[in-house]
Amino acid sequence: MNYSESSQIKASTKIISAGFIIMILLVMLFALLVLRENTKLAELNDKMYQHPFSVSVAVLEANNDILAMHRYMKDVVLATNKDELEVAISLVEQHEHEVYRQFELIKERYLGNEGKINVAYITFVDWKSLRDEVIALKRDNEDQLAAVITKGKGAAYVKVLNQRMSVLQDFARNKALEFKDNSQHSYDASKSYLYAMLIFMLLSSAITVIFVILLVRRADDYRNEAEERFDDLINSSKISMKKKEEKIKRAHEEITLQNKDKEKRADELVIAKEEKGKRADELVIAKEEKGKRADELVIAKEEKGKRADELILANEEKGKRADELILANEELAIQNKEKDKRADELALANIELAFQNKEKDKRADELIIAKEEKEQRADELILANEELAFQNKEKDKLANELALAASVFTHAREGITITDAAATIIDVNDTFTHITGFSREEAIGQNPRILQSGRQSPDFYVGMWQALLKDDYWSGEVWNRRKNGEVYAEMKTISAVRNKRGITTHYVALGSDITPMKEHQDQLEWMANYDVLTSLPNRTLLADRLSQAMVQSLRHHNSVAVVFLDLDGFKDVNDVHGHDVGDDLLIVVSLRMKEALREGDTLARIGGDEFVAVLADLASVEDCEPVLGRLLLAASEPITVGDVVLKVSASIGVTLYPQDSVDADLLMRHADQAMYEAKESGKNRYHLFDTVQDDAVKEQRENLEAIRSALDNHQFILYYQPKVNMRTGAVTGVEALIRWQHPKRGLLNPIEFLPVIENNPMIREMGEWVIDTALTQISQWQETGLNLSICTSVNIAAVQLQQPDFTERLATLLAAHPDVDPRYLELEVLETSALDDVGHVSAVMNACMARGVNFALDDFGTGYSSLTHLRRLPAGLIKIDQSFVRDMLVDADDLAIVEGVIALAKSFKREVIAEGVETIEHGIALLQLGCELAQGYGIARPMPASDVPAWIREWKPDISWPT
Repeated sequence: MNYSESSQIKASTKIISAGFIIMILLVMLFALLVLRENTKLAELNDKMYQHPFSVSVAVLEANNDILAMHRYMKDVVLATNKDELEVAISLVEQHEHEVYRQFELIKERYLGNEGKINVAYITFVDWKSLRDEVIALKRDNEDQLAAVITKGKGAAYVKVLNQRMSVLQDFARNKALEFKDNSQHSYDASKSYLYAMLIFMLLSSAITVIFVILLVRRADDYRNEAEERFDDLINSSKISMKKKEEKIKRAHEEITLQNKDKEKRADELVIAKEEKGKRADELVIAKEEKGKRADELVIAKEEKGKRADELILANEEKGKRADELILANEELAIQNKEKDKRADELALANIELAFQNKEKDKRADELIIAKEEKEQRADELILANEELAFQNKEKDKLANELALAASVFTHAREGITITDAAATIIDVNDTFTHITGFSREEAIGQNPRILQSGRQSPDFYVGMWQALLKDDYWSGEVWNRRKNGEVYAEMKTISAVRNKRGITTHYVALGSDITPMKEHQDQLEWMANYDVLTSLPNRTLLADRLSQAMVQSLRHHNSVAVVFLDLDGFKDVNDVHGHDVGDDLLIVVSLRMKEALREGDTLARIGGDEFVAVLADLASVEDCEPVLGRLLLAASEPITVGDVVLKVSASIGVTLYPQDSVDADLLMRHADQAMYEAKESGKNRYHLFDTVQDDAVKEQRENLEAIRSALDNHQFILYYQPKVNMRTGAVTGVEALIRWQHPKRGLLNPIEFLPVIENNPMIREMGEWVIDTALTQISQWQETGLNLSICTSVNIAAVQLQQPDFTERLATLLAAHPDVDPRYLELEVLETSALDDVGHVSAVMNACMARGVNFALDDFGTGYSSLTHLRRLPAGLIKIDQSFVRDMLVDADDLAIVEGVIALAKSFKREVIAEGVETIEHGIALLQLGCELAQGYGIARPMPASDVPAWIREWKPDISWPT
């Protein structure tokens, strides 16, 4: 592989890494888009439930309070004495305060045009002047004129208010639908972004896999090319060696030819030597012949001269041949030397050829080893490239993770502290520095104890470390101290970091400064429990402290005084000097009265110029008299506001607990009534509630004993009043109504004895007796062949319903009558009783419904917050209270209430039945309003159980009812 190819692989690796980074960034972008849409969705949901829904509920509650005010204004008109009048006025004012409170909530959360709110609010304020006029006429004994105004202008105001409140409710409902649509849009967008992110991740993964495959293939191609080049190199080496071998072979053949030539020349030399020897022999023969010829010389003397010349010529030729022989010998010697030299060269060549053959074999072995090493290195290179690619990926991933971790550590909104196993700080982020005021250099090397504020005990930190050592995790709220000494609240999470061997090496702590949140929470708690103007406890905190004082009173066997104060002449101050001066007056008076109390007593402002004090730990009635005197003095002293000197006084009503053995609300009502007595007696004084309480207690005890005796002697019986469908004529059920067959007074209605035991354990016993008797009666009807596919309803008291084991006791009663189907039993719950603890009552109702028992909500419309809690009570049937049905034909307000309850029941998908249907006209009006179920004297009076079957067989609806 050459340099350019290696560069290409590196470039491809960089492209894949860049692709991974881009993919991660795009995934983060999609995640941010999904987070943004989810945040928008959460905000829309919060808006929907915190604004339109709460506005709708507030409008409904305000509307209900307005109707209640109008109803109590009728009580004002119908009051026969001063006490009834003041109680009715007090109830009107209570609901008026609630309406103002609901308007404040509506103004705070209404998202539409505030002009609509102001129109409704102004109408309500204008109605106040009309109410004041009616009250003034009633106090002047102008009863007829007051009644005319109430039923005329008053009813018109209520009707207009209902219409304008309906406009607000419709807008809130439409705004909720708009938020719901926006929420759905955000949900769809979030889901689309999520799908797009998933598709992009799949495509990115596919592209990455393709890139990796191409890179692997490219590496294989490079490897194949390298192998081919290596083979070519081997082949070229083999060819070169083959050529060298041929060259050596040719040299060897040439040397062989030279040796042959040398041998040939040596043979020629031998031949020349042999010829020389032959010539020497011929010379000897010639000498012999010379002797012969010498002999013949004599003979041939004559020829001597002739041959002398020939001999001279022969000698010359012999000398010449001798010279030639010498030259031939010298040449032969030279040739021998050359031959020896060539032989030596041939030997050297042979030696060199043998060495070259060894070198050739050695190089061949080296080439084979090199080839094997090259193949091994090629495999190692491929593995190294793959490992390098994986390491690059891991390195990039680790680098991204480290970069992300570093970014998170640096830019996190939480303060992050990292310590070693000994809790010594080794690093902190910028947020930690911002929160604590300690720089990074100041914090490193320190122990987190430098932040301790001292607010929390050592046991708190011991528990923290125990949790860390046990669970490797701790989370909670800590009060720490900044560098400048300021104490702040922090939500802290500490986690232990362990290595592979499970040994703790570090601790990581994340903390958020929640001081503003705590301050806001404290502010909200203060606003929820204290009066904004005077900083005194409000009605909520007063109720809590009064409840605590009542519990302590029972525990320590002492008394609690509930003191109701109303300033005399305060209204005149407001009218003459304005509300600002009135507010300043209230502030000064509240401070003076608070100073007049003892330590541990409570003074609360519950509205306007009304205050309530709770005096605890009283050994006797006389112990509260000095405090009451100081309160009267504090309220009556002159007060200077600006340049104006003001003088007011206070009328005080007092009741004592447990002498006045009622709940907290009734204690305040009794004190309120006593306050009105003080006003009637001349103001600037106090009055104790119920001076004849001993007689009342004695009468209460006698009544309880009589009811106990009646229970033991079986003097109670059940009557049954039918419930019918006026349109179809079907009998849908009967209501079991308890009666007391008194031995002296005759048959008594429940109103004459049930209130006596309302807060007595006997109410539970009586309630269970009613359920058991009703179940027994259902069984008897079934045995006689009367097939009643109807429900028998039984009224349940609040005390009985709220007992912890009510569900189990009901199951026991049902188990005692196995032949009775639980669905034929219906329990009627008073709306007012369900409101004391809606959560518990709802849970009990659900548990009973799981066993097959049905529920109805009785006397609907008379409760204080029925619309708020209706959606939480799983009652399948709503009963319209007979007080509204009875006068609906002559009273437009009652008719409006009945119509509203029917519409409300339909909105909540509940059945509705009307009580108190006394005439045919009542039935016609209810059918026209959409209410088909009814009961009342116009249908049937309550009757003994024995009369029910005959009545069912004979009863027929009025001909004007069915359609």
